[in-house]
Amino acid sequence: MQRRYTISYSFLILLCATLVLPANGGSTDRLQSGRTIYIGAEARNDWPPFEFFQREDGKPTEKIVGYTIDVLNEIFSKHRIEYDFRAYPWARCLSNLVSGEKIQMVLPASLDEERRSKYLISDTVYTITPSFFYLKKNYPNGLKIKSPEDFLTYSEICGRHGYNYVNFGLENEKVKRYSKNFKSLISMLKKNRCHIVLARYEVMAGHGLLGTSYLNDEIGYAPVPGVPPESFHFMISKNYPHGDALLKIINSGILRLRKQGRLKKILKKYIP
Repeated sequence: MQRRYTISYSFLILLCATLVLPANGGSTDRLQSGRTIYIGAEARNDWPPFEFFQREDGKPTEKIVGYTIDVLNEIFSKHRIEYDFRAYPWARCLSNLVSGEKIQMVLPASLDEERRSKYLISDTVYTITPSFFYLKKNYPNGLKIKSPEDFLTYSEICGRHGYNYVNFGLENEKVKRYSKNFKSLISMLKKNRCHIVLARYEVMAGHGLLGTSYLNDEIGYAPVPGVPPESFHFMISKNYPHGDALLKIINSGILRLRKQGRLKKILKKYIP
């Protein structure tokens, strides 16, 4: 995950937290008071419209905003849960999540079999569209892609470092995952170091919230044919003693917000 937004090592949002189950929950797996839950976030990477730093005069502030943050706040406020972000490179986020010591949960990520086996997985928080991008000047008639296998006829297929492209219908090893951020990825495309770039459409479009438009007249794009929308999920450490209780709180909150139509309304704040 993937996952996702610019965060400076020089600052973190520090919030003390007390985790409790709802008064009517009836569960014996009670989260003890005085604990803090730490959520892993990928360092130095925005993931709009889902998580990103609010801009002022074009510069990132310390305030994290976005769809996922709004969802977390609506869920946790019902249970008096507060939280703190800890920033690492994404691969380290996932390795730290295994032990559950430095972080107990990460922001929503896509899934593969390895992640399903290693972590507790929440219900779907949002879905996005696996897509491919190319330079129109190189392919004025578009690309003849009818299935993910057709990508393999092009020599340079690029993606983000550490990101998961299994849900694009390709093995991760088939994708050149060198770019540390979207700016670098698009730069490689424009320099013809990549013939095709794989990315999630909503995130590429969401960069307009940051004042950067990657969807312009130079770049063509289309959904990857033959693959469904990609679901993103919170992942919780199996070694966190209260992981099951936390998962129940998150899942019940997602279900409530979905039934109320709140998830769609929250997303429309960022993508009208």
